[in-house]
Amino acid sequence: MNRIFKYRVFLSHSSKDQDMVEQIYKAIVQLGMHCYVDNRDQRAGEYIPQILKDEIDDCHILVAVYSMDGYASHWVHEEVGMAYYADKKIIAICTPDIRLGELQTQIGKKVIIIRSDAPEEAIKQLVDNLGRLRLRHQLKLVVFAIGVFILWRYIKKSNRGTAGNEYSTMNH
Repeated sequence: MNRIFKYRVFLSHSSKDQDMVEQIYKAIVQLGMHCYVDNRDQRAGEYIPQILKDEIDDCHILVAVYSMDGYASHWVHEEVGMAYYADKKIIAICTPDIRLGELQTQIGKKVIIIRSDAPEEAIKQLVDNLGRLRLRHQLKLVVFAIGVFILWRYIKKSNRGTAGNEYSTMNH
């Protein structure tokens, strides 16, 4: 499927949260979405901060895993910051030991926060949220396509009228 039309998710996490990250990755891929995970998708010889910036620029949404290890990770904060300033949607999956007040102060109140003791419940909530966000994205694409079609028809009709008028004025 074309990269433009496939919903793209950037998964930000600490490498110490690999078990949960693997479950989240599988759930996202099962939804038919592309999921970038830095330990899985790095390209040899490339400058990592540039790869991360490019992937965040290309994604529709960033999902951040905020366990204690994720919260302590410089890279998670860096990636969330890049997504925030690129005006990307952010979903934070928080373990119960994370203080939400501090997290919201750092990353803003527009973030969707999922908090659960059970990883399965957090993933279920994530899937529900991603499904709704993807549907909104698809509706925007449909509206855009309809607008382009209407504009194309208008231009085509206008050009026919103009060409006929030019021809008729030349013969008189």
